[in-house]
Amino acid sequence: ANQLVAWMVYGRLVDPDDEFFVRRAWDQKAAWRPGAALYGLDADDFSKEVDAAAAQREWQSLFLLRPQAIPHSIISAESAEKVLFVGKAVRVLLRSNRWLQRSEDSWEAAAQGHLDP
Repeated sequence: ANQLVAWMVYGRLVDPDDEFFVRRAWDQKAAWRPGAALYGLDADDFSKEVDAAAAQREWQSLFLLRPQAIPHSIISAESAEKVLFVGKAVRVLLRSNRWLQRSEDSWEAAAQGHLDP
């Protein structure tokens, strides 16, 4: 459940045991550090904004669905595709600074429930 939340809400792939049905493309592995999720450390650097070309590359080729890892008794292949889409969308929007402007005013507005960019 934590893997699903991390992916769909925060756009972060937390899969130290390589068991989640969303995976990073093999040639695009991030340097994952043991315990990163437990101690609040980041495997991906979200502090740097990406440009449109980098966001498009990330959208098209960074993450894939691993069909053999889908727990079919819990989630359908169609729903797994939607999970992949949502996580990718969250990542691209956050990393391209399209979701919220990174300023104190916008973060304060988000905290109060006003999510308009």
